[in-house]
Amino acid sequence: MKKLLTKLFTTITCTLVIALTTLLPVTAADATFDLGKNLYSTNYIFLDADTGQVLSAKKQDEQISIASLTKMMTVLLAIENSSSLNQTVTITDEMIDGLYDEQASVAGYINGDTATLLDLCYAAAVPSAADAANALAIQIGGSFEKFYQMMNDKAAQLGMDHTVFKSAHGLDRDGQYSTVEDISKLLRYALQNPTFKEIFSTKEYTTQATAYYPFGIPLASTIWAYADTYGYNLTNLSGGKTGYTLQAGRCIAYWATVNDMTIIAVTAGASTNVEQYSNLSDAQTVLTSLASWQKKTILKSNDVVSTIEYKSFMHTANIDVKMDKDITLDLPANVECTYEVDLPKKFSAELYDQNIQATITFTADNKNIYTKTISITLPQEKNIFGRIILHLQNFIKG
Repeated sequence: MKKLLTKLFTTITCTLVIALTTLLPVTAADATFDLGKNLYSTNYIFLDADTGQVLSAKKQDEQISIASLTKMMTVLLAIENSSSLNQTVTITDEMIDGLYDEQASVAGYINGDTATLLDLCYAAAVPSAADAANALAIQIGGSFEKFYQMMNDKAAQLGMDHTVFKSAHGLDRDGQYSTVEDISKLLRYALQNPTFKEIFSTKEYTTQATAYYPFGIPLASTIWAYADTYGYNLTNLSGGKTGYTLQAGRCIAYWATVNDMTIIAVTAGASTNVEQYSNLSDAQTVLTSLASWQKKTILKSNDVVSTIEYKSFMHTANIDVKMDKDITLDLPANVECTYEVDLPKKFSAELYDQNIQATITFTADNKNIYTKTISITLPQEKNIFGRIILHLQNFIKG
């Protein structure tokens, strides 16, 4: 009997694997880690697209105007809520009314033009055309107000808790705001959609013919057209969206691949007093800094990170707590990372499985750079006599 119980206990306790459940990124404050150093932007966030690790952030949860970064949500909803992007849309006065008065960027559609949803998506994304964004809003939502509700519903779904949309194009409106952190959530989600990714990484595109453009409307990216003109080196930048209003300043949301890291960046509030395209200058600065960063594997699958003494009625055993997957972090090349596990060392079996919460804190240069919450399940007492004793103890306790 004793041998059987020992074998049973050994079977259920020989290996305990960590289940990673909640991500709690922590940003190091040291200048080595500060990708926002020397930027024009007042608000920024930089994170790993795969892991969600925040590399650097400042005023990331401050509610601000985001200008044409809004169009990322507009295009995303058009893609997700249409049966075919080849569907034809007829441009109406409602879609373009007031845009010229507000000096909005437009593709040049006029009343009576026809365009596919795909052309409108490219026009809204590539040159940041407000007329295309409005056309998408009415076609997909049925009205502006219904589409704005769709935008806000999607924002809530994505956990964009500090965002309210009141336009499809992003021109300044009272009560309309977001944060760079919320926009990073939007972009990280949207990049899972291959159509969105293709549209927002396009440098040039030509629409179908219109009344004024018999050969189609030529569209040029607001990122690469100005980068090429003014000499910004954005070689590693894969795609994104710029924005500008007087209230928002220069903004940009983009993704880039550097040294096997896929980085999502959102910057906002850049002044134009020194450089006209300060958002592109900031992108160049960040990409240059990232060249000295790399992915580092801190923990590998099956690495033992802690040992628990687990006591049951008949037996006490040491259980190795092992990782179920590799943990990789983005770090400057010359920086080493260590970790510490906050987990009690001793547990006793109970009547039911125990779900234990603990944390692994990763540290580099004496700064916490990343924290993961872990969930561990310990098996219940199996021995019948042990269970009787536990029931009696619980009864006595009341």
